[in-house]
Amino acid sequence: SAFKGALSQLPGIRSVSVSSGEPGVFVFAVSHDPGVDIDSGVAGLPGFAARITDATDDGFTVVAHEPAA
Repeated sequence: SAFKGALSQLPGIRSVSVSSGEPGVFVFAVSHDPGVDIDSGVAGLPGFAARITDATDDGFTVVAHEPAA
């Protein structure tokens, strides 16, 4: 997906894997350097209208729309 590619290009991101969740839901596991502000990076990804809808110490939920091809 384009979102996975964009996410993997953020500074300090080491790897990104994706798996399917419920219909229409994708789960991204991200390995990153300590101190990386992934929340801000995700919110700033151009073209996805990404917004964080929930956050805990273990992760966060993002709603994003992939740009039309």
